[in-house]
Amino acid sequence: MRGVAFDAVTFVPVVNDRAVTDVSIIPPSTSVGQSTAIYVTITNEGTQREENVSVKTYVDGTQVVLTQYVSLYILNYNM
Repeated sequence: MRGVAFDAVTFVPVVNDRAVTDVSIIPPSTSVGQSTAIYVTITNEGTQREENVSVKTYVDGTQVVLTQYVSLYILNYNM
């Protein structure tokens, strides 16, 4: 059997790495009974697309927003 020579073999590891990169509240200051919008930015810092990622928002241990399911695409991946 003859061997096959390769100049280089590149191994790209599969990495699942999601991070909350920003949270903002509009308006930043509220009173009891006043509505508030919560914006959460989640970044895919891994090496593959993420499907059906569960996103939940809690305030003082209580879930305040229905669970969202999102897909996260790879932004930049450099070896």
